Amino acid sequence: MYQTRYEARKKAISKFKKTKTLKHSDYGKSKSAKAPNIPPDPFQGMLDFKEHLKSALADSIPSLSKARINDVTSAALLCYRQWDSLINSQKKMIEQATMMHKQNYFQTMQMNIQMNGENNYHDDESDNYSEGSYSDFYLESE
Repeated sequence: MYQTRYEARKKAISKFKKTKTLKHSDYGKSKSAKAPNIPPDPFQGMLDFKEHLKSALADSIPSLSKARINDVTSAALLCYRQWDSLINSQKKMIEQATMMHKQNYFQTMQMNIQMNGENNYHDDESDNYSEGSYSDFYLESE
């Protein structure tokens, strides 16, 4: 008997769940028992989506062959995976750029503090030029 990847995976998951259930069969009998720490299956949503898409295609277009339905659902999942990986890579790039911006900002602040001696950015030389303004200069030159 030939078994598809989906069927083999589904069988392995159900076998895994049965062993976990048997292992934690005393769960709920006492108040001190903890819930079993079973991680959620990350691909379960995609498999449900694939099955839903298959049934929707078969219902809406009855003349479609099973092979064509499988091609369409596989292409849809491939597009979803590529889109998801693109979104994740963009998020990582944004996080890296944000971190680099923060690092550059703090390095600049540290350099300014080191150059000025303290956290005071007041320029003492600016007081020398407070006697006149640019508008006074232009008025005198005209």
